[in-house]
Amino acid sequence: MEPIDCIFTGDIHFSDKTPRCRTDNYLDALIDKMRFIFEFAYQRQCDIMDVGDLLNQYSVNSDLERIIYSLFKGYKVPFNTIYGNHDMPFHSFKRRNKGSLGLLHTTGALNVIEDVKVVAYGTTVVNFYAGHYKQGFDLPEKRLGERNVLLLHDMISTDKMMFETHNAQKMIEVFGKNYDLIVSGHNHQHFIVSNKDCTLVNVGSLMRSKAHQIDYKPVVIGWSAYTNEITKIPVPIKDNVIDINYLIKEKKRNENMESFVEVIKNKKGITFKFEENVRNYCNSNDISRMVRDRLEEYINE
Repeated sequence: MEPIDCIFTGDIHFSDKTPRCRTDNYLDALIDKMRFIFEFAYQRQCDIMDVGDLLNQYSVNSDLERIIYSLFKGYKVPFNTIYGNHDMPFHSFKRRNKGSLGLLHTTGALNVIEDVKVVAYGTTVVNFYAGHYKQGFDLPEKRLGERNVLLLHDMISTDKMMFETHNAQKMIEVFGKNYDLIVSGHNHQHFIVSNKDCTLVNVGSLMRSKAHQIDYKPVVIGWSAYTNEITKIPVPIKDNVIDINYLIKEKKRNENMESFVEVIKNKKGITFKFEENVRNYCNSNDISRMVRDRLEEYINE
């Protein structure tokens, strides 16, 4: 394994509520995974850089705040993050400090990068730029002996273009002159694309909160600042924690919906997927940004 200076995480979604498809204690499983990450980072003396949605809701109860505080403070590992859509009240960047993430930052359990954080790894200086949800980001010049890394929370995909989605290949073509590495969150699948100028890594979700993720294998990303090499680090998971009966019921509902849509499939703008119908409606009507963001959040839950 390459030398690792930093570990990238994302879409952790701390919650004390167990999803309907899970048969285990969800919070316990999440804490186990976080301990694995912290212990890995501690052994290798790595920083942790997170790309947002640390929390599943912007305001969590005080018991969960204490659990997160104790867990993070218990390890002498720097944990840095940015604001994802779930981390901010009503997705409002102006209100970002009024949620639980702002409180955890104030207590010193973690650090929220507002603009840029500069870290020296040996002789390599790394500028970590924050790309908070829907806030845009800087376009710095590359300098000899330095690395520019963008921590971004936005929907990026390698295949189909979904609602307000950016194409990964296009991202590195456009921003490769500014960044050596782009690390993104929001899309719960992990993937890597690269060219000679830039690499883009989408970290994916840490937990399997949806039934369709039954075969999903979570990872975190190790990174060498000197070489810009990245390594996928598998995060241990347990078998038989997704309810098969729930999967069957979900499949049946989809089949019933497809049968129903056969009657109206020739209508303009109608598809057999509820999510696409919502997005088509938003694109065809004057729907505010806040309403669009809230609808997208509910669709992705």
